[in-house]
Amino acid sequence: MINPSGSILETETEMGSNSLSASIKTYIVKNYPNQKIKEAAQITDSKGIVTYEAEVNGKDLIFDNKGKFFKEKKD
Repeated sequence: MINPSGSILETETEMGSNSLSASIKTYIVKNYPNQKIKEAAQITDSKGIVTYEAEVNGKDLIFDNKGKFFKEKKD
């Protein structure tokens, strides 16, 4: 993602859902039973902070770099 002045805001790298940490997968199984992870990605912002995204049931679930749930946003 790049802002209008050309600065990189964040970089998203796709990854297989099996590469997500056990804590992320456990959270999804518990809170979204019988739902599949459609897409997964590692996101690095302009400050180097890494988060993880899992798309489930039309929503992007965002987790911190330790696999703790952070927020949910509409896809």
